[in-house]
Amino acid sequence: MTAPLSNQGGQANSGLMQSRPDTDFSADAGLGKDARNGNTGREDASDMALSAAFALQLALNGYQARAVQQVQDDQMGNFNAISRFQGGVESSISILEAYRWENGETEEMLEKLRAACSTSNAWLWRIRFNMDGLQNVSDEQWVLYGAVETTYGSYSALLEELEGYLSSGQDAKASQLYYNKVSVCGGYLSQYTMQLLKASIL
Repeated sequence: MTAPLSNQGGQANSGLMQSRPDTDFSADAGLGKDARNGNTGREDASDMALSAAFALQLALNGYQARAVQQVQDDQMGNFNAISRFQGGVESSISILEAYRWENGETEEMLEKLRAACSTSNAWLWRIRFNMDGLQNVSDEQWVLYGAVETTYGSYSALLEELEGYLSSGQDAKASQLYYNKVSVCGGYLSQYTMQLLKASIL
């Protein structure tokens, strides 16, 4: 009787072993998939953040480049205005230096002189307008501009007086005025303008 019981017990144990269900890893597998999906989502969000930061940096760099370019353009515009003003001043000085005070063509000379002064007048105003708009104008530039503006005012007044003498036939007085005052004032004006031109490009 003992042997059958033992066999029955073995069969029972064997049955239990056979009837034990296989372990179900589907839940764990689902969790792993969700975790991988979560990591992928975080990676996508990180990539989007990096892309946005990169685009923002590009936009900022572009704005800074445009701002720098605008400053350079403004400075170049002021340099050009000073150069044009200087051209008018030098032209008037050359016209007077070449004029023959004894028997020169007065009307022709005065016509050229007026044209040169008209050029200088227009560009002197432009210089002041440009400097008011610039943010990095040095004290030296303002001092030099003041010297140019004041000296040019005196120079223009002397030229008007000179024209008056020539128009009335007082060539001797015109000649004396030119050598004693006009040429001297013109020399200072040319010097100050050149210094302002150099200061504008430093």
